[in-house]
Amino acid sequence: MTLIELFREKSIHNVVSALEHSPELLVYLVSPAALKKYKAPTEAFFKKRRPDQKILWCPCNTEDLNCLESTLEGIISAHGDCVADTRGSEGLMLLALGKMMQKHPDALGTLSSPSNAPAISVSETVALMGGSVESSQSQDPELSQRLWRILKKDPDRYNRAITELNGAIEKASPGSYAFKRPPGPHSKWLIGELERQSLCIETQNGILMERGDFILKAGNALEAKVLWAVRELCDDAVMGAVLDWDGEKRGNDTNNEVDVLISRNAKLSFISCKNGSFDENELYKLSAVAEHFCPEDHLKAVVATAMGKLSPQARQRLEQRARDMDIRLISSVHRMGDRELINTLKDIIPR
Repeated sequence: MTLIELFREKSIHNVVSALEHSPELLVYLVSPAALKKYKAPTEAFFKKRRPDQKILWCPCNTEDLNCLESTLEGIISAHGDCVADTRGSEGLMLLALGKMMQKHPDALGTLSSPSNAPAISVSETVALMGGSVESSQSQDPELSQRLWRILKKDPDRYNRAITELNGAIEKASPGSYAFKRPPGPHSKWLIGELERQSLCIETQNGILMERGDFILKAGNALEAKVLWAVRELCDDAVMGAVLDWDGEKRGNDTNNEVDVLISRNAKLSFISCKNGSFDENELYKLSAVAEHFCPEDHLKAVVATAMGKLSPQARQRLEQRARDMDIRLISSVHRMGDRELINTLKDIIPR
């Protein structure tokens, strides 16, 4: 079988059908601009996932109906027994395909859409969109659960304590931080909580904190909890994902960090985790990143602890702006039990 893909920029559908149907030949009908930008990451993907996949690139002016028709005609004549993937296609490309199907009903058909797409990782998906995952935060599930038990007691105080401790580090070695004494009332409270969770120890010379590199980043506790909650709901998930917009190494790269990035059924979900106050600017940042990397089909969500502290007017404005931008808001997560949090996220992550 020869599979014809009407190549769309930043579309995971360009590879899904080939993974599902294992064609003998995969033919991409593609614009010259898209060919230049996406050929390398697409071939790198198949080299890893299906090394024996034969790929033929057919560049064409996708804004010219005659060019599209003649290119399709050449593909059908040369290879026969063709099927085309029409998911996500529109405009002239779809029109040209329809005319060819009428002309060659026995040589050209279409694929049926499956109920579930094959599993594709976060890094693979981002690369297929023309970017790259430059780095992500490693997670220790046991450490994360201990920190979450502390944060749930008082998210605002937790944030203030982290700020105090970050300004009072006396000595830092890989993974371990030392302090003479807690510099303020909030950090004194947090040190006591960490000691009860066996995450730091007070000695005659001061306080030693193992894994201080993870503990002293205020957002890690909430991000790690969300990551833990979505593990059973998705194909892949990472936290603290630093995304390069074009996947090229230059001195002025455009990078953005996504707190939790999820892949499920070849769809990305972008989750921002806020353990403190935030405003509409956070919604705009989240939306810009999601629209760049996955314009076709994605989820945007903000998982927060502190929305209850907003004034009624400010909260109403924020919620309305989120609705306008199709961003889900999940508030007061620190009051949720584990199963409630999992079910809440399960309800919003695209299937």
